[in-house]
Amino acid sequence: MKKKIVSIIAVFAILTGILSGCMGIDVTKIATVNGKEILKSEYIFYCEQMGLNYASYYAANGMSVNDLWGQQMSEDQTLGDYIKASAMDAMKEDYVLCAKAEELGITLTAEDKNQATEQKRAIMSALGGASQYNTFLDKADLTDDKVIEILQNQVLADKVKEALLASDGEEEEADKDAVAEYYESNYYKAKHILIMSTPQEATTTPDELEETEATEDQEEAEVSEDQEKAEVSEAQEKPQMTEEEYKEDAKKRAQAILDQLNGGADFDKLMNENSEDTGLETNPDGYVFTDGTMVSVFEDAVKELKPGEYTKELVESDYGYHIIKRLELTRDDEDFTENYDQYVERYKAHIWDDMLKGLMDSANIWIDTNVQSKVDISKLYWGSQN
Repeated sequence: MKKKIVSIIAVFAILTGILSGCMGIDVTKIATVNGKEILKSEYIFYCEQMGLNYASYYAANGMSVNDLWGQQMSEDQTLGDYIKASAMDAMKEDYVLCAKAEELGITLTAEDKNQATEQKRAIMSALGGASQYNTFLDKADLTDDKVIEILQNQVLADKVKEALLASDGEEEEADKDAVAEYYESNYYKAKHILIMSTPQEATTTPDELEETEATEDQEEAEVSEDQEKAEVSEAQEKPQMTEEEYKEDAKKRAQAILDQLNGGADFDKLMNENSEDTGLETNPDGYVFTDGTMVSVFEDAVKELKPGEYTKELVESDYGYHIIKRLELTRDDEDFTENYDQYVERYKAHIWDDMLKGLMDSANIWIDTNVQSKVDISKLYWGSQN
């Protein structure tokens, strides 16, 4: 009798292993968040979600999806590296928020579950249909049930975010003073005189000019065409500078403008007469920006100035030579009043970032970086492109 029991147990273990293999779940653990184990297959799904966004964009623009993942995003990070890092961050955040759901008593409704199902259908469609979706499940060691579970967790995480923002008062109408203080503390305003260090390419060709002029009065068109030809002829007669000569000449011209400014000339007058910034026409009153939105040397220079001051030395960037003036930025600025709704959304995002950082910092998170490093997203399924 004992031998029969042992045999039954052995057969059951074998069948369990076979069925587990058929189910397609890879039980390799890649992380734990507050004691909850996360499988490598779940991480692969997050990579797939993010990768699909890039694959769709590049495919729509006629570029090969298969060549994307090695593309350099920065000096030490490829697009593939970026997707893997972003997927890990998103997965950790969702698990932390789902743990918070238990504490807050937040659960999924039938409508929430239907939302997750619709998201699965959207992913299936993006992959090219049911057949391609099943191919992805096989390659990622996932099951349809597991995908639904992950998507439901994402919906739950969004509900927790909404609840936390509402408890902080940020889902209601934002306090105008708080938004204004955020604007004044996180944004800068500046205008500049730019002298390009490389020749600017013509924005229209002579043929394009002729086509445009043909729609205007014939006499005026002929005069304009003659003037254009004369200008082109005159430019062709001038000796061409080398890149180094052009750059040196640009620096001399920029320095001459700075010398005039130091001598008491009006900044705006010099800017309107000399600046080669193509955005001047649409931003005559200067640029409003926050960290990371302008070239770093420009941002750094502005931060060193007080409102009303300008750079006493030329600031060189890849564009050329800048003379930068920092401007006063207040809640009364036209930029703030006209774009108030946008700043409200940015303020809410800022508040959420702070709240999320607090939750992540207090969470107990472990990542198996060895397992993560071996995930090759270029071998995942990206729809009909692979």
